[in-house]
Amino acid sequence: MGTDVFALITDWEPMVDAFRTAGDFEFYWDANARQNDRFLAAQAAGTSFDLDAEPELLPYAREHHIFGGFGFVAVEWYFDKLRASLPPHLREPLETFVRTLYAEDPRDCDDLAADGATGRDSSVLYALRPASVRRAVERFEAVPWDELRELDRRETLPELDEERYVPCFGAFEAVLRQQRAWLGDAAECGRGVVAVISQ
Repeated sequence: MGTDVFALITDWEPMVDAFRTAGDFEFYWDANARQNDRFLAAQAAGTSFDLDAEPELLPYAREHHIFGGFGFVAVEWYFDKLRASLPPHLREPLETFVRTLYAEDPRDCDDLAADGATGRDSSVLYALRPASVRRAVERFEAVPWDELRELDRRETLPELDEERYVPCFGAFEAVLRQQRAWLGDAAECGRGVVAVISQ
């Protein structure tokens, strides 16, 4: 069984209302299961199933899939190794951005639980309301990426030979840039982002 990570670019209030009503994120997984049932029914009937023609799982949210889902999780492990290799002027802005998505206390990056006034759901990796999304984009843009890449080119940044998902700085940056794309998409239309994991 693999690890899948999805980003939901969402109107915020309907997402909070659904989460508050359900008390967890099962309303999303139930919609996912219904879509899977339609796929299996089409397969059993020998008919085609056009995923692109399917409606969004939630009418107020667009779903994006991350490829290599476990890399999404492994980014945090790589950062734990990376941070000690960085001078403060590089470490501090990078850590500020990374901890926006990968907080040491998961409650610090879960606006859905805070706004829904309910407990956290373990399938939610982070949930950012629109104001938090805008702040995350600003923090990403404040990172001196060119300097970090130059440092990496000089082969001074750690490599994790045992980690096939995020073994080096390039893979680390690629996963964060994919998330930056989601955040930018949400910021442009005043929406929130909920990142969820299925294992």
